This record gives sequence, structure tokens and C-alpha cells, in this order.
Amino acid sequence: MMNRKCLARKLQLALGFQGGLAIVGSALLVFGLWVWGSEAVAAPANSGTSRWAAPKPSTARRNQDRNWLRDLSVERDEEIRDLEWVLRPVEGPSLHGRIFTDALNQEFKTRYEERFGRTEIERVALAPNRFTYYNDVYGFRGTPEEVTQERRRFAEFMMRRLAEWHFENYAKNDPKVRPVWEAKEKISNLKVEVASFRIDARYSLSGNVLDVNMVNPWVKSHLTLEMDPNSMGPGPVRESIWTVVKPIHDRYTVEARWRVSDGIVSIIQHRPVQLGRFGGWHASLTTSAAVKDGGTSTRETLWLAGVGRGF
Repeated sequence: MMNRKCLARKLQLALGFQGGLAIVGSALLVFGLWVWGSEAVAAPANSGTSRWAAPKPSTARRNQDRNWLRDLSVERDEEIRDLEWVLRPVEGPSLHGRIFTDALNQEFKTRYEERFGRTEIERVALAPNRFTYYNDVYGFRGTPEEVTQERRRFAEFMMRRLAEWHFENYAKNDPKVRPVWEAKEKISNLKVEVASFRIDARYSLSGNVLDVNMVNPWVKSHLTLEMDPNSMGPGPVRESIWTVVKPIHDRYTVEARWRVSDGIVSIIQHRPVQLGRFGGWHASLTTSAAVKDGGTSTRETLWLAGVGRGF
């Protein structure tokens, strides 16, 4: 009897404890659902999104979608064209090309050859080098100091000629000073033409040189009258150089040159050489002799043969 009462009492206490736990758990579940629901309702007001329902699109978004559809309707009627690449504009001459034109380069080349030798082998043989410097046997050009002074004078002539040419080019294109250029052209240029024979004469103030070209169908003739380069205006002729060039055919040319005051006559033979697949080679044979006793150069006969290549 006593045991049954104790057992019933324990069972009643256990059921009471479990009932209390069930009530507490139910309360916690209801509280949690209430908190979760309040966050879900407050979220759209803060961020514009909700876990339960998508927000309605705003008026600006609807207008944007409508404009996009309208743009698509325009694209249906739009004409599609292929992309055309624009060609790169043709670049003008460089600064070096504007300063040193082709005509000036040819003139400087001719003046240099008249002063220092027509061919490469002639310039090497007649100028002093490290061997002639030690044995004091100088070539036709004089001592190394004299050659240096002559090269410096040639550089000064180039500067004067550049200034003269560009001033003439400016005067020719400027209407205000064009009459001055025309007057200078009439004084410095002379042209005489008879049948197939023509004479072109041009005086250069910067170099104090008069060039005379005899144009004819047979040979190319040229006369250069060199005056004192340090004086202004024409004066006594210091040296006269006659040049006659006759192309025999495309691969062989003969040139004769006579320095009148110096009394030196030269015969120069040019021939291009093709060495396999390497082009640009040329050979020259120069024969030089004195035709009078006195002169500025050494009196002797020379035979010079050389091979060179242009790059």
C-alpha cells in the first residue's frame, strides 16, 4: 500500500514536470515566430526586398523598360553598314627632308667631289692618312691641318648655301618679297637655247661659283668657275673645271675631267658590279696626269682602281 502511494506520487510529479516543460517550449516557439514575422514585415521598408513577396517595380523602372522596348522598335528599321577603316594619312617630309632637299643633296655631293675627289678611291689616295702622317710624304691635298681647314670651309659653304636656298624658297612663295626673288633670278640665271643645244648658267652667291651646263643629245657637259669663296660677288676665277660624261650603255660610263688652272686631266671609268645576289657594288678606274709643269697639285701620273658599295 505504501509502495503504491509512493509510485503514484512520483508519477504525478513527473507528469507535472513534463507539462511545465511543454508549456515553456510552446511559449518560446510562439515568441520566436512573432520575432521572425516582425523582421520579415520590416525588411521591405528598409531594403526594398522581402523573403516572402517580390516588391512591385517602381515607376522609373517601368519607364526605363518601356524606353528600352521603344529603342528595339527603332533598331528594326536601322540600316546596318560595314565598318570602314580610315586610311592612315600620308605623312609629309621629315624635318631633315625639309632642310636638306634632293636638289641640295645633289649640289653638295657635286661640290664635295670637285673639291676632295671624284671617286672614293681618289679621295682616299689623295688625302693624308696615318701612314703619310708619320713619313711626312703628303698627298695632293696637303698636310692634315690644311685638309682640316678645307673641310671646315666646305662646312661653312654648306651653311651659307642652306640659308640662301631657304630664303629664296620663302621669297618665292611670299607675294610681298617675290619681286626681290624674281630680280635675283634674272641676274643669277641665264638660259640660251639654239635648236637642240641649250646653255644653262647659274650663279651661287653663297659659294661664289658659276655653273654652266651645256645640254645636248650626245654628251653631258658641265663647266664650273670657282672664285674666291670669302669675297662677296663675282671676282677673278681661281679654278675652272670642265667635265664631260658619256654613258656608253647602262653598265658602262666614261667621264673626263680637266682642272684648267691646276693642269690635271683625269679619265674616270664607272661600271656597276653584280656579285651574286648582292647588288649595289660598283667599280671605278681613274687615270690622272698633269698636262703642264706648274700647278697646285703634285706633278705625277696616277692609276687608281677601286671597288665600292653604296648603302
